[in-house]
Amino acid sequence: MRVWYMGCAPAFQAVESSSNLDTRSITKGNALSNMDLITLFIKTPIVFMHFCLAAYAIVSIISLDLKIFFNYTKPLTESLLNQIKKAEFVLSYVLLLLYASGIFFLIHGAYTDPKYFVNEKLLFKLALVGALTINGGFVAWISNTLKVGDVFSKFRLPKKLALILVGGFSSTAWTWACFIGVARLWNFKLSFLTLGAGFLMNYAIVIVFLTIALAIQEHIAEKKQAKIFIPVRR
Repeated sequence: MRVWYMGCAPAFQAVESSSNLDTRSITKGNALSNMDLITLFIKTPIVFMHFCLAAYAIVSIISLDLKIFFNYTKPLTESLLNQIKKAEFVLSYVLLLLYASGIFFLIHGAYTDPKYFVNEKLLFKLALVGALTINGGFVAWISNTLKVGDVFSKFRLPKKLALILVGGFSSTAWTWACFIGVARLWNFKLSFLTLGAGFLMNYAIVIVFLTIALAIQEHIAEKKQAKIFIPVRR
């Protein structure tokens, strides 16, 4: 379960291709152009900041995911609910910075390389960002209904399915968005359909794992509960 910001995309998670930068004049020893200066003294620090923010965001989300996973059959505590609220506050600012830096990378890439948007890996990542943003709306719907004492395993079936599908998509898509951002060897080599098929396969594996793991947790919790309420024979 994540708040709206956790379901949102990591904002074009990393710079698409440093090979697209206009650095040829630098390597040839020519005078630096304005774009070279932007690359050296503006873009490079932004890339570093972008990676640091993305790393912080995904680690925060995964750690919170694990806490919720292992407390699936337990009442939601005030402490865990406060952690969710705190994550919402912090990640809201983190994600705004990620979106801003991501947009900067897109503008810079389009200006320096006319074939920048021909890269199907970039197009897939943009589609993934859009899907994550839409998924964030469903995450908000689930998280806004939470209150202290709720037990995830006691939710009705439709809400359980939504929890698994939305949570699984968010975790998978965040991981893919971050990975794609640094997978420069995939630039102009893997097609949109190939990447999409790989993502859907990964998503399906995550959903199957979550369904089985949570069902096992629920079964164990029910057996423990049954032992506690076994009537004493006289």
